[in-house]
Order: sequence, then C-alpha cells, then structure tokens
Amino acid sequence: MPGLHIVIHANQNTIIAMIRLLYVSASHGTAEALKVDLSDILESSKKNNQTLGLTGILVHGGGMFMQVLEGPDHQVFKKYTEILEDQRHADCRIVLITTTEERAFPDWAMAVLEISNHEFQGIQEILARRQETVDVKTFSLVIRSFMSKLTGK
Repeated sequence: MPGLHIVIHANQNTIIAMIRLLYVSASHGTAEALKVDLSDILESSKKNNQTLGLTGILVHGGGMFMQVLEGPDHQVFKKYTEILEDQRHADCRIVLITTTEERAFPDWAMAVLEISNHEFQGIQEILARRQETVDVKTFSLVIRSFMSKLTGK
C-alpha cells in the first residue's frame, strides 16, 4: 500500500500500521450535561487509552464534537466502533483516515478542548471537503492550532 507506514514492535513481533482518524459528530444534551459527559470521557480515556496505545484530542463547540484518534490501526478502529455506540452524540462522520509516522498528540492519552464557533471554522472547512481529498495544509493548521491551545505556546 503506497504511503503505509509500518511500525514494528520488537517485543511483540507484530507489524502494526499507525493511523490517525478524524471524525465529527453532533453533541446532545444541555451545557450542564455536556460538562459531566466531557469529564467522564476524559477520565475514561486517560484510564484506557494509554494501555491501548491511543492518543488524541476531543474538541467541542457550537454543538459539535471533533475528535482525532491516533495509534495502532486495529485499536483506533475498535475505539471508533465503541464511539459510534455512544448515545451522547449523533451523526458521526469520518472526515479523514491516514497513516502516520508521528503522533500529533504524543503526550495526550486524550486532551479535551473547548473552542468557539469561530474557531470551529477550520473544522467546517475540512468537513466541507470530506468527499474529496482533505488538504494536508488545512488539516495541519487546524491540528497545530489545537496543540498551541493545549500547550499555551
């Protein structure tokens, strides 16, 4: 497969492709329920994702969620399947799946970030192009803006 990056874990003698998956969904519930939901999601993710080799970010704002999951392909797909069953959101749509050599969020089992409707514009641009190839520059700019908000840099 062109562009497929294979990561070999010597201690497991297995070949694992590392991928990044970006999806968007519509949030349900009130603002108060959302705070509780986000707290629960963050706690669960911190507890489980490290063991699974997953990292990423959950962004919310304007009645939407956007999440980036990174890690071994089978773990990312398994987690996304679980996410599809979650009743706290609806209309899950994969925007991008790509192989990757590096994680964008290597230090975050899961980060949560609230952004304004205006800041969601980059995500809307990516979403509008989901039937086409997503522009790497646009995607990189969105991811960098999230990282700078998380790290304060």
